[in-house]
Amino acid sequence: MRGLFIVSLLCISFSIIAQDTTKSNVITYAPFSTKTVDPQKDIKIDKNCIKWNIGILSRGVFLFNYERVISEHFSIEAGVGATYQDYFYGLNSDLETTGSSLFNDNSNTKNQQVIKPGFAIELSPRIYPRDGYMEGFYFAPIFRFRKYNYMYDSPQFYNDSTNMYQTIKGSQNLGHTSTEYGFLIGYQTDQSYWYDMTWDYYFGVSYRTNSYKDLSYNGTSLTLINKQNTIPTILFGIKVGLFQF
Repeated sequence: MRGLFIVSLLCISFSIIAQDTTKSNVITYAPFSTKTVDPQKDIKIDKNCIKWNIGILSRGVFLFNYERVISEHFSIEAGVGATYQDYFYGLNSDLETTGSSLFNDNSNTKNQQVIKPGFAIELSPRIYPRDGYMEGFYFAPIFRFRKYNYMYDSPQFYNDSTNMYQTIKGSQNLGHTSTEYGFLIGYQTDQSYWYDMTWDYYFGVSYRTNSYKDLSYNGTSLTLINKQNTIPTILFGIKVGLFQF
């Protein structure tokens, strides 16, 4: 009798070991429901994400981004928003540093600046080499364009050669545009953080071309001319977003 019992145990053990686990499937039963859920078919994957780029608020940009999954490890992100005042641009503006600058002349009360909304656009394809579906580390080339509108009605400039003020008639836009091409490395948290919220941290480099107005003296008077400068730039920031199905 004992021998029969041992033989039975060996047969059961052999049967368990010989099972083909590669074809197994987990079936989930919902409470009080006869419907079954097949994880391989019925689990939804987030393929859309809306984000707010709080990292470039100091550059005078209120920008929203939308990211869409194309495949498991590839997505495309696009952004659109409004610009107001770029608080850091004055460090590179020639008008800020010339002796004839209207910005530095506090005694001239005629030059009243009116900031009008501009616009910003952004495009960035993304590669998630490890986790995928908009989660984990990513690599991304990026294109950005921003336009700022600083309006002046017939601004006056001090002409150093004549020691007199000179008026340039008409409404003048002394704002600037910024166009840049760069490359980012970033990390985006998954939806388990704070429910469906995500945090997107990025760092990168770019070449930025600023187009702006500058003063030119032709021997008799001052005129406004268009100029450009291109500088390497470090990019870094953070976005907060919400996953959507």
